[in-house]
Amino acid sequence: MSISRDRLSGNSGITLIEILIGMVISVVLMLALSMAVKTQSHSSKREINRVDMIHNLQNTAMRMRTELRMAGYQAGVTSDMHIGAITAANLNDITFVYDTNEDGNRETITIRPDKATDSGYDANHPRIVRLWSDGATVNMRPIGDNITGITLKYYDSSGIQLADSTVNSTSGTQANRDNIRKVALVINARSESKDPDSQAYLTDQLAFQVIPRNFK
Repeated sequence: MSISRDRLSGNSGITLIEILIGMVISVVLMLALSMAVKTQSHSSKREINRVDMIHNLQNTAMRMRTELRMAGYQAGVTSDMHIGAITAANLNDITFVYDTNEDGNRETITIRPDKATDSGYDANHPRIVRLWSDGATVNMRPIGDNITGITLKYYDSSGIQLADSTVNSTSGTQANRDNIRKVALVINARSESKDPDSQAYLTDQLAFQVIPRNFK
């Protein structure tokens, strides 16, 4: 009777079933590792989107605050600079004047969401734009990208909110707009790209107030 050397030596080798079990375990481990990497990647992208959106929101607010604080300014004038300073006080846009180049003349500044007729308009990338005009020339530049909207409210020297109908460019009067002493703004922003999991844009908003430094 013959007995194999493997049996005599006690080395039976690795069976096919053991190989298959090992392969299954390897696949499971690889899938788990892949999911962990994917989750970490999505989390990183989401955080980058969120941080970029907040920075954009803060930068947009800073630019708007800087412009609005100058409303009414005119080189060589020291009083009554609020008179005729804000020429359109609407819910979603504002127009005001100030001496942007220190030549004694006040230019017109409009801050508003961009429109389909604006140069560089892209419905998928909403912006806030600044229009500058000296009466003969109009220049436009964006001051905030991925800004989905702005809301403005206006207050008098007593802190009382002025009714939209009394100050807007449709039914309001310049005399009522001359009573504006403070502007409260809310800026709404979204992320540059969609969240990799929800496939929706991240959103945030920032509220702040501006008191033009030349309004007494």
